[in-house]
Amino acid sequence: MKNYNIQCTLALFALLASSALTANVLEISNDSQYQQHILNRQGPAIIKFSANWCGVCQSIRKPFEELADEAEFKDSVLFASVDVDSMENLSKQNSIIGVPTFLYVRNGQKKGQDIGVQDMDKFKENMRGNIEKNLQPDGEDAGMSQQAPAPEKKGIPWGDMFARAKAIFFLVLSKLRELIIWLCQNIIKLLGG
Repeated sequence: MKNYNIQCTLALFALLASSALTANVLEISNDSQYQQHILNRQGPAIIKFSANWCGVCQSIRKPFEELADEAEFKDSVLFASVDVDSMENLSKQNSIIGVPTFLYVRNGQKKGQDIGVQDMDKFKENMRGNIEKNLQPDGEDAGMSQQAPAPEKKGIPWGDMFARAKAIFFLVLSKLRELIIWLCQNIIKLLGG
């Protein structure tokens, strides 16, 4: 039984460790952090509002972290993340109506906002363009995101279908992780551990 408890603990540790790795992305977990790091900041910031249950949010997590680590942004743009479920008031204050939502802030002022991900394959490329467009130095303000309408696509939208399938996969994976944790906890209780 002791050996089984060790195996269960190691499996849980591996699952939790894989989800706990973060890069140069500040996790905003309270209002004072948001005030200090975003509203009082002199310079550009991009805040990703997301949720653990959102498959798309999970699939863009790594590319978002990779952008934060790129030399182009690492020392100049603050990348932050807010969980909408744990920070409901902050989400309401920023008019977050869907996830993921990207809020572009410069010198404490909202400069733009994008909701959702249009093309998973070009996520980082699109984010670079949105950062450039929304976080220009003062005096060159691009205003709120005003994207030109995308050209009409013909044929089967394989990219969209792939993105949806990928989002569903990550949602199922996160639910499976929760189930495994629950099962391990209950098995340990059942075995008297």
